[in-house]
Amino acid sequence: MAVVVVALAVALPITLIHSTPAPPPPSPATLARHAAEQVNLHQLDLPSGWTVDTSKTSPLRGFLGGTGTSKSKRSTSSTATSTSKSSPSGHQAEAQLEQCLGVPIAGLFGGTGSRPLANAASAPFASSSTSAIQMEAASSTTVFSSDAQVSPAISMIERPNFDSCFGTFIGQELVAGGNSGPTKATFGTPHVVPLIVPFHRGEAAAGVDVTVPVSGSAASTSVELGVVLIGGGRLETALYTYSLGPAFPLSLTESLTTALEQRVAAANAQLAS
Repeated sequence: MAVVVVALAVALPITLIHSTPAPPPPSPATLARHAAEQVNLHQLDLPSGWTVDTSKTSPLRGFLGGTGTSKSKRSTSSTATSTSKSSPSGHQAEAQLEQCLGVPIAGLFGGTGSRPLANAASAPFASSSTSAIQMEAASSTTVFSSDAQVSPAISMIERPNFDSCFGTFIGQELVAGGNSGPTKATFGTPHVVPLIVPFHRGEAAAGVDVTVPVSGSAASTSVELGVVLIGGGRLETALYTYSLGPAFPLSLTESLTTALEQRVAAANAQLAS
């Protein structure tokens, strides 16, 4: 009997260990969504005093497709390239962008008909609420199943005239949206400045900064929108910056771009392992 009891005592733990099935490996979509979330802007990327803008009036919320991290079938720059797709001005602006670039913009980003595995957006981060300066920054990242789905966008943003063409497009959309909005302010002629963005091996990046004068019955100011597009491997990322009044700090745009480029490289390496 003692031998039987000892045998059972030894065998029982082994039986229990083998009776617990191993958890299934994460799906490709789950891994992709996690990678996108890790790439995006985090609180520590921003200067001290910046906080998450939880309000519904965040100027960048429309570029992110919702509040904070989210899953989407749309590509990172789909908002930037179709903000007024249903309006005549939106169709005209897209047609002018295609004519300027000399290629169809269906590949910006993701190629024609490409279905991303996952998309995630950061929360919009705002400068200190105690400051009279209103600034925001946010990002959105999309992961595809292959490099080939992102390569058309990389080829496009590497074109010498991409900055000026894309900047003109963003300016047209910004003015059209502002003048058709509920406020009585008048949006003037956009001023487009191409951004010299940091370079990271194996990736392509291009950015524009668009400033539009805004006049109202009480005062006049300016609205500045910056967009940096990054493509590499299976990932595409967009950085959005906004400022009402003073210019958004160029040094901050550069540091945020560098952080995103480094994370895109790390995410591609992790997904390939």
